[in-house]
Amino acid sequence: MTAASILAIAVTFLAGAITDRIGRRPIYIVACTAAILFAFPMYLLTNSAQPALVVTVFIIGIGLIHASLTGTQGSLLTEQFRTATRTSGASLGYQVAAAIGGFAPLLAAALVGSFGWPGAALLYLGAAVIGLVGILATKETWGRDERERVRGLVAEESRARTVSGTPASAVLTRSSESR
Repeated sequence: MTAASILAIAVTFLAGAITDRIGRRPIYIVACTAAILFAFPMYLLTNSAQPALVVTVFIIGIGLIHASLTGTQGSLLTEQFRTATRTSGASLGYQVAAAIGGFAPLLAAALVGSFGWPGAALLYLGAAVIGLVGILATKETWGRDERERVRGLVAEESRARTVSGTPASAVLTRSSESR
């Protein structure tokens, strides 16, 4: 758990930085696809009862897949809402997900009781499929077009401030500080 968590810290920041360059959707799509592909191998490796394989499951599941999702979600979810409703909208989404997700261990145990370990793998698979369908239905919030639009707005503001007497260097300094 410790190794997976330390890796997750780095991967969370890395995923967030990559989303700023290539967009939110590609990282989220890759992570959801990885979760789908990992659903059954994860439980097979865990059921092997070999410590190295169990550690590998944590490294892949938490350190790579989950961290890639969480590194993307902060910006992806907030950007789905207009500025005036951004905090409430993102918070509502997190809270509903937490309320529903809180039943996952109980549901997994019930599925394992009914179907054996494949029941828990199916629950994990189902959650990953829901995430993939959701991101495929969501528009990109920070792709090339959006970055260019923001650059244009910053340049326009810079020109306007230069005309009004504020030096362009002061505008650029304030602009970079506010990010």
